[in-house]
Amino acid sequence: ALQTWPLRTKATTSFVLFGTGSLAVQVSEPRAAEKTAASGVSARKVLACSTYGAVLYAPGMHFWYMSLERWLPSTAFASTCCKLALHSSIAAPCIISSFTLTTRTLEGFALEDSLASLREKGPTMWLTALGFINIGLFINYHFMPLAYRVTFGNFVQLLWTSYQSWELAQDNSREAKAAAQDAPPSIDLPSVLSLESRE
Repeated sequence: ALQTWPLRTKATTSFVLFGTGSLAVQVSEPRAAEKTAASGVSARKVLACSTYGAVLYAPGMHFWYMSLERWLPSTAFASTCCKLALHSSIAAPCIISSFTLTTRTLEGFALEDSLASLREKGPTMWLTALGFINIGLFINYHFMPLAYRVTFGNFVQLLWTSYQSWELAQDNSREAKAAAQDAPPSIDLPSVLSLESRE
């Protein structure tokens, strides 16, 4: 399938694995769901991640890997290090930015809120990617055949998507706490009426 329909196969794989990453975070963090007054799993969040994976990540990385292979066809150690440097300086910021803005927007957040999340969490996610993701990327660039790099990268990305979703979930929790603190105190109308009747 990868040879016959490469983009379609990679998009399908990305759709499933990105959604799985979002689902795993939501299932493993019931406390975060309680803090944000959400109950259960948000199908909208899962669909947002899946859509990003299929529509943006899969075709984007397909052409990225092909371009790198044209520029640096060798699998020598020095060539692999150059690919890692290019990925960290170009691809990683693009992935983090597009993931944050796309998923947050599809979840229903305003563009201003999505940009605020990117400013808040983007640098942290990029610094984390330099250590965590580069291990999987080295294996991918150095050992995997070109046709299988997006698919292998999807499994690495499964962990990375889970991490990105977790970071954004923490941002959601912080925003919900801030909104709760800023909200005016609620008035217990029956109690007020009861006190007035006694007077």
